[in-house]
Amino acid sequence: PSITNTNSIVRESGISTLGRYALLSKEEIVIEEVKPLLLKVAGNDEERLEIRGQAALALCDLALLYSAILEPCDVESETVLFASIIKSMLDHSKPAVVAIAAEVTAKLLFAGKLHDSYLLAQLLVVFFRTDFLDASMEEGDERVKEVGSIVRLQQLLTVFFPAYSIKSHEGRETLLGSIASFVSIINDKQNKKTTQFASMTWPVVKMIEYVCSTVDIGAKQGMDKPVVDQEDGEEKSEGGMEYSREEESVHTTSSTLSASIAVSEFIIKEGTSVTTAYLRALCKFLGGAYIDVESDSEVQLAILKKKVNELEMLITDGTSSRALQKMNDALSSINSEDEDGTSSDESDEDFLAE
Repeated sequence: PSITNTNSIVRESGISTLGRYALLSKEEIVIEEVKPLLLKVAGNDEERLEIRGQAALALCDLALLYSAILEPCDVESETVLFASIIKSMLDHSKPAVVAIAAEVTAKLLFAGKLHDSYLLAQLLVVFFRTDFLDASMEEGDERVKEVGSIVRLQQLLTVFFPAYSIKSHEGRETLLGSIASFVSIINDKQNKKTTQFASMTWPVVKMIEYVCSTVDIGAKQGMDKPVVDQEDGEEKSEGGMEYSREEESVHTTSSTLSASIAVSEFIIKEGTSVTTAYLRALCKFLGGAYIDVESDSEVQLAILKKKVNELEMLITDGTSSRALQKMNDALSSINSEDEDGTSSDESDEDFLAE
């Protein structure tokens, strides 16, 4: 009765109590009875934000114990997914709601309960939001320890991204995969006519470089680096997981090369919707990216060369073209491959021979 009470204070206490009770209950009761109630509250746009936040925190704690919390659930004839609720809350206009959702997301990603590059991209967007940085300066010291505090969130994410990269190869792959998502998210926000995002500055170059450097550091210091088990002589990761050199050898593409391909593909796909200022920022990254043509993956280098050639045909802005020319010069020795695996130079020779 307390979670349906007309008094919001009573409802908030009821949700908090229900979450604690569920931690001590059997999994069957949690999944069948508690989960639908918490999902209903967390996903209710008409509920008070403090109460929705309590429900989300309770679901997060339960998800760390029971993976079934993250599976689809029928709530009042609708299929509800906790991850979808989190994504919606991360895009909320209220900073406190975003902070709670971001903390929940970080916990679930780090625990390995979720592997979602889009959620990780949303976290990066939150981490680099300039209005949040300004808001954190205004918060008092007494609020730092409170869930929903922007200062607390900034401190948490400052530790989270490097730790997530160091923890596993899968985490680093998810980080790199988030680049394509967050450049798209920023583009969508810039195209919105709302005053909240229209005038906001997004340091997209800094964001991409941050991801690349975080991935590189994680690869060097990672817990999944091979160590020899003293008992059986087998190679395992520093975190105790089995290690595969065959798996490692497949992933020879540098983080900068992967990021460059992701950015190029985004511009090609969304060219008409990208503002001139944003296009220049993305091309600035491409022009300044260091690509080692001697040691990087030949296949991925050929793919990037093909993308850059396409961009040269598409881009009409002079500033963007000049920035892109730097990358084209760096890739001048690379033959771009078509989908059938033949290089563009080979295709031209075949055409002339005919």
